[in-house]
Amino acid sequence: MKYIYNAFLRDPTDFRTGFNMSQFSYQFEHIQFKGKQRLVTQPNPNNKGGYTTTITTATNPNWEKDVIVKLRSIISTSGKNIWQIFNDFDADGSGTITTKEFRNAIRKLQLGLTSKEIDKIMQRIDLNGDGVVNFDEFNSVLGAN
Repeated sequence: MKYIYNAFLRDPTDFRTGFNMSQFSYQFEHIQFKGKQRLVTQPNPNNKGGYTTTITTATNPNWEKDVIVKLRSIISTSGKNIWQIFNDFDADGSGTITTKEFRNAIRKLQLGLTSKEIDKIMQRIDLNGDGVVNFDEFNSVLGAN
């Protein structure tokens, strides 16, 4: 990774220290990722030759359930009851948790989820699909079983 960073610091007009595409490509293709990330190289979709390399994350098909289980665990070990946790999520005290409130509360837990992933979790909790989570929905999905 340090080599790749340094490659961009070089002066491309100086042929003695300029950017070497073959060295860069080799280093880029041999990056070691942690977790489930990997490089995927595919033919360039514009049919002009070459390849496109992207970083993808292999997802666990049960990741949403895993996050729900993790949230239940956090709630059960928090020392607060489900009503208190709901009120922590419901920042404006309206009686429902909006998408913004849900995102902010989940981000505070530092679970490493993207906004899209947080939204998917909220959709699983929003049982009636009205775009907000009320206490009954919150308790039904995240409360003690």
